[in-house]
Amino acid sequence: MELEELLSIIYSISTDDFFEIVTEVPFEYCQKKGCYYKTKAFMKNLQSFHAKHLERIVDADEYCFSVCHRIVNTLLEQYFGSNEVVKNTTCKLFLFLQPWVKKMSNDTKKKLSREIR
Repeated sequence: MELEELLSIIYSISTDDFFEIVTEVPFEYCQKKGCYYKTKAFMKNLQSFHAKHLERIVDADEYCFSVCHRIVNTLLEQYFGSNEVVKNTTCKLFLFLQPWVKKMSNDTKKKLSREIR
């Protein structure tokens, strides 16, 4: 599966369902931005995506790294701007990226962790 194909599937998930995925974002910030939505549908869609497509994803550190890195950064920047409160809660996204993260070597996990902080 190509990275672009993977990202297009991720992006096709309803954006409204994405906003609460970083669960520590203050309620007031969400209200102000008009983005206080439920995440259950997003989580369900993403879990379903994992079940259907994960086996097709190449088991390679750099590939997994680039997938996680791009998903995290693109989603955060697209929906939350550069708000530091949000960026500091990036680790929450790893709960949903675990299948990819699990495939990485420890060195690559550390690299990813450094990159998105």
